[in-house]
Amino acid sequence: MLRLRDQRLADAKRASEGDGNGEGLRCDASATAQSKETPTKAKHAILASLVPLMESQVEQAQGLQEVLREDILLRRQQHDEMLAVRKREREVEYQEHREQREQEFKFRQAQMEAERQRISLMIAILSQHASASQPKEGSDE
Repeated sequence: MLRLRDQRLADAKRASEGDGNGEGLRCDASATAQSKETPTKAKHAILASLVPLMESQVEQAQGLQEVLREDILLRRQQHDEMLAVRKREREVEYQEHREQREQEFKFRQAQMEAERQRISLMIAILSQHASASQPKEGSDE
Protein backbone atom coordinates (compact mmCIF):
# COMPACT_ATOMS: atom_id res chain seq x y z
CA MET A 1 0.00 0.00 0.00
CA LEU A 2 2.84 2.37 0.81
CA ARG A 3 4.61 1.35 -2.39
CA LEU A 4 1.52 2.16 -4.39
CA ARG A 5 1.18 5.54 -2.74
CA ASP A 6 4.87 6.29 -3.25
CA GLN A 7 4.57 5.25 -6.88
CA ARG A 8 1.60 7.58 -7.39
CA LEU A 9 3.48 10.45 -5.79
CA ALA A 10 6.49 9.79 -7.98
CA ASP A 11 4.32 9.61 -11.10
CA ALA A 12 2.57 12.83 -10.21
CA LYS A 13 5.90 14.50 -9.55
CA ARG A 14 7.30 13.36 -12.90
CA ALA A 15 4.16 14.52 -14.65
CA SER A 16 4.45 17.95 -13.14
CA GLU A 17 8.16 18.13 -13.97
CA GLY A 18 7.66 17.00 -17.56
CA ASP A 19 9.78 18.80 -20.15
CA GLY A 20 6.84 19.67 -22.37
CA ASN A 21 7.44 17.00 -25.03
CA GLY A 22 4.50 14.90 -23.87
CA GLU A 23 6.46 12.75 -21.48
CA GLY A 24 4.66 14.30 -18.55
CA LEU A 25 1.32 13.63 -20.16
CA ARG A 26 2.14 9.96 -20.67
CA CYS A 27 3.08 9.58 -17.01
CA ASP A 28 -0.06 11.38 -16.05
CA ALA A 29 -2.14 9.08 -18.24
CA SER A 30 -0.51 5.98 -16.74
CA ALA A 31 -1.12 7.33 -13.24
CA THR A 32 -4.75 7.95 -14.17
CA ALA A 33 -5.06 4.43 -15.53
CA GLN A 34 -3.54 3.01 -12.37
CA SER A 35 -5.77 5.16 -10.22
CA LYS A 36 -8.83 3.66 -11.89
CA GLU A 37 -7.86 0.17 -10.73
CA THR A 38 -6.36 0.99 -7.41
CA PRO A 39 -9.25 2.52 -5.46
CA THR A 40 -10.81 -0.92 -5.01
CA LYS A 41 -7.47 -2.42 -4.09
CA ALA A 42 -6.79 0.49 -1.77
CA LYS A 43 -10.19 0.07 -0.14
CA HIS A 44 -9.54 -3.62 0.34
CA ALA A 45 -6.12 -2.87 1.79
CA ILE A 46 -7.58 -0.29 4.15
CA LEU A 47 -10.34 -2.67 5.20
CA ALA A 48 -7.81 -5.46 5.68
CA SER A 49 -5.71 -3.19 7.87
CA LEU A 50 -8.80 -2.33 9.91
CA VAL A 51 -9.61 -5.98 10.69
CA PRO A 52 -6.93 -6.39 13.41
CA LEU A 53 -7.94 -3.04 14.89
CA MET A 54 -11.59 -4.09 14.98
CA GLU A 55 -10.64 -7.45 16.47
CA SER A 56 -8.65 -5.73 19.20
CA GLN A 57 -11.57 -3.39 19.88
CA VAL A 58 -13.92 -6.38 20.12
CA GLU A 59 -11.50 -8.03 22.57
CA GLN A 60 -11.34 -4.82 24.58
CA ALA A 61 -15.13 -4.60 24.64
CA GLN A 62 -15.38 -8.21 25.76
CA GLY A 63 -12.80 -7.53 28.45
CA LEU A 64 -14.78 -4.51 29.61
CA GLN A 65 -17.95 -6.59 29.66
CA GLU A 66 -16.23 -9.17 31.85
CA VAL A 67 -14.93 -6.47 34.19
CA LEU A 68 -18.42 -4.96 34.41
CA ARG A 69 -19.95 -8.38 35.12
CA GLU A 70 -17.44 -8.95 37.91
CA ASP A 71 -18.12 -5.46 39.26
CA ILE A 72 -21.86 -6.10 39.22
CA LEU A 73 -21.39 -9.43 41.01
CA LEU A 74 -19.11 -7.79 43.58
CA ARG A 75 -21.58 -4.97 44.19
CA ARG A 76 -24.46 -7.44 44.51
CA GLN A 77 -22.43 -9.48 47.00
CA GLN A 78 -21.56 -6.35 49.00
CA HIS A 79 -25.23 -5.31 48.96
CA ASP A 80 -26.30 -8.75 50.21
CA GLU A 81 -23.67 -8.62 52.96
CA MET A 82 -24.83 -5.14 53.96
CA LEU A 83 -28.44 -6.35 54.13
CA ALA A 84 -27.38 -9.31 56.27
CA VAL A 85 -25.50 -6.99 58.65
CA ARG A 86 -28.51 -4.68 58.91
CA LYS A 87 -30.78 -7.65 59.58
CA ARG A 88 -28.49 -8.88 62.37
CA GLU A 89 -28.38 -5.37 63.85
CA ARG A 90 -32.19 -5.15 63.81
CA GLU A 91 -32.45 -8.58 65.44
CA VAL A 92 -30.01 -7.53 68.18
CA GLU A 93 -31.90 -4.26 68.72
CA TYR A 94 -35.20 -6.13 68.83
CA GLN A 95 -33.82 -8.64 71.35
CA GLU A 96 -32.40 -5.85 73.54
CA HIS A 97 -35.72 -3.97 73.39
CA ARG A 98 -37.62 -7.14 74.26
CA GLU A 99 -35.36 -7.86 77.24
CA GLN A 100 -35.79 -4.27 78.42
CA ARG A 101 -39.60 -4.57 78.18
CA GLU A 102 -39.50 -7.86 80.12
CA GLN A 103 -37.41 -6.23 82.86
CA GLU A 104 -39.81 -3.28 83.02
CA PHE A 105 -42.76 -5.70 83.22
CA LYS A 106 -41.14 -7.67 86.05
CA PHE A 107 -40.33 -4.44 87.89
CA ARG A 108 -43.93 -3.21 87.59
CA GLN A 109 -45.20 -6.62 88.62
CA ALA A 110 -42.97 -6.50 91.72
CA GLN A 111 -44.21 -2.96 92.46
CA MET A 112 -47.82 -4.09 92.19
CA GLU A 113 -47.14 -7.08 94.46
CA ALA A 114 -45.49 -4.80 97.03
CA GLU A 115 -48.45 -2.39 96.82
CA ARG A 116 -50.89 -5.31 97.24
CA GLN A 117 -48.99 -6.51 100.31
CA ARG A 118 -48.92 -2.98 101.76
CA ILE A 119 -52.67 -2.63 101.26
CA SER A 120 -53.29 -6.07 102.82
CA LEU A 121 -51.13 -5.10 105.80
CA MET A 122 -52.97 -1.79 106.20
CA ILE A 123 -56.31 -3.62 106.08
CA ALA A 124 -55.10 -6.08 108.71
CA ILE A 125 -53.86 -3.26 110.94
CA LEU A 126 -57.08 -1.30 110.52
CA SER A 127 -59.22 -4.35 111.26
CA GLN A 128 -57.14 -5.09 114.39
CA HIS A 129 -57.39 -1.48 115.46
CA ALA A 130 -61.12 -1.46 114.80
CA SER A 131 -61.65 -4.65 116.77
CA ALA A 132 -59.54 -3.34 119.64
CA SER A 133 -61.38 -0.05 119.82
CA GLN A 134 -64.82 -1.64 119.86
CA PRO A 135 -66.20 -1.69 123.39
CA LYS A 136 -66.94 -5.08 124.76
CA GLU A 137 -70.62 -5.56 125.47
CA GLY A 138 -70.34 -6.74 129.00
CA SER A 139 -67.83 -4.25 130.19
CA ASP A 140 -70.01 -1.09 130.21
CA GLU A 141 -72.12 -2.26 133.08
